[in-house]
Amino acid sequence: MERTLRNEGGFTLIEMMVAMVIASFVFAGIYGVYTIQQRSYTVQEQVSEMQQRLRAAVEFMTGEMRMAGFDPPNEYPDPNPYDSGVCDATSIKVAVDEELDFEYCQVSNVLDGDGNLKDPREYSSQRIRTNYSVEYEYFPKGDDKCNLLVQRNGGNAIPLAEGIEAVEFLPLQQDGVTRATDPADARTVKISILARSTYPDRKYTDTTEYEPASVRMGISTDIWDINGDETVTGGGGKGNPPSEDPDGCDDPDDRCHYHRRLLITTVKLRNMGLEK
Repeated sequence: MERTLRNEGGFTLIEMMVAMVIASFVFAGIYGVYTIQQRSYTVQEQVSEMQQRLRAAVEFMTGEMRMAGFDPPNEYPDPNPYDSGVCDATSIKVAVDEELDFEYCQVSNVLDGDGNLKDPREYSSQRIRTNYSVEYEYFPKGDDKCNLLVQRNGGNAIPLAEGIEAVEFLPLQQDGVTRATDPADARTVKISILARSTYPDRKYTDTTEYEPASVRMGISTDIWDINGDETVTGGGGKGNPPSEDPDGCDDPDDRCHYHRRLLITTVKLRNMGLEK
């Protein structure tokens, strides 16, 4: 009696172990790629957000500084505006004839900053003084918030931008290279502002010694030392605070693990030096 032998299908234990090892390498590679991409995305998002805060702060300060020296008179010759016809918040007068007679409204009531009604005045026939003082400051060393504050007319300081570690305002004279010690001699201002990311990146180490405009122009030697044991090399207490860790950059939360950007811009003081 003849018997037919048939091979049974399946995998041996060795084959399954080899397959599991290969699969583990594949999944480890996939996870590694995902982790790298996720970290790269997080870093790019933080850097982008930091740069947006930096640009917004510079844009705000630039607009304020351009108004330095603006001193309009209290009185202005009456232009004798044409006040006939309807002129309210929902209508506008349009010049339609060949002579192009433009008209504008006269303000009858004015509200102050508290919403109270002031005495009626003809504000459309004279200029209104809008002068005010602006002061910028950032939290002193030891405060991790590092917020840049703005204060107007001696009022309460309000946050302007977060994550700002250092700011320098360098007034220059007409030649653009000499520091203006007298505010009346200032014609341009170089703003140096250093921003950092919101969260530290433990796989990144910042070893840069940031140089504000005064250092790059040879006017000062006070660099912004991020990780050193002194605030600045030349003394004077400017710049961001030094590292408080005597062991250096060995902790994931040390300041050396933050991403930073330094932005330097020049603001022309268009109202300074004009004859009054």
